[in-house]
Amino acid sequence: MPSHHMGHMTWQQVAEAAARDVPVLLPCGTLEAQGLYSPMGHDYIVAERLALAVSERTECLVAPTLPFGYSPFLMSFSGTISLRPETLRMLFKDMVESLLRHGFKHLIFINNHGASEPMLWHVAEETRVEHGVVLASIFPTRLAEDLSKDLFETQKGVFAHGGEPTISVMMYLCPEDMQLENLQRISFTSPWNNFEIPGPNAIRMNGANVTVYMNFAELIPTGGTGDPAQGSADKGKIMFDRMVDFIAAFVPEFRKVPM
Repeated sequence: MPSHHMGHMTWQQVAEAAARDVPVLLPCGTLEAQGLYSPMGHDYIVAERLALAVSERTECLVAPTLPFGYSPFLMSFSGTISLRPETLRMLFKDMVESLLRHGFKHLIFINNHGASEPMLWHVAEETRVEHGVVLASIFPTRLAEDLSKDLFETQKGVFAHGGEPTISVMMYLCPEDMQLENLQRISFTSPWNNFEIPGPNAIRMNGANVTVYMNFAELIPTGGTGDPAQGSADKGKIMFDRMVDFIAAFVPEFRKVPM
């Protein structure tokens, strides 16, 4: 079976795909702390595995994965690599401009890092105005949450950075990389300067939230939160398969959008 990954194709094969207006999936993620039990590459590993699985079921190509994103709030944890916003924005811009120049029109980012979305949004707006091309972006972590409500007693306090769906999906995809002996429930229990902490970059006072841009290490010294007690490889497989089904259904529909 021929490869769908552009890095394993010749330029002639890529040119033939562009002539057929084949969609391109662009997986993106981060290298950052994911708590004590999950590997730092979770975001890009999941994005890449999803893109490759979808490419086996649809006529689309997969671009090489961009493994870095915008993660300054996690730089206190060893190994985290954070790109400057202008660097990440220019990377997104150059990736898109290159593919458009070669004739591709339907580009779908599989971006698994929320903090990178503003830069991608800027590029998408410019692309629409300058080229009349609309970009699409799918956020796997958010998609997994939307598609797994029936799998958990509650998602409150369970779905979090370094918690679910990370734990279950990685237990399914990369069980050999998980440090399961470190699994424990971790939450934002300690106040920050006497303020209640409902989540990252937020404080709560008199029943309302205020955004405060904090260092994640000030809140959670482990680099991750959530409750792993409900996680399992079986749930991870169900979530992963549902995400593949969803994206595989979206690709041919998005391909119909005139550019």
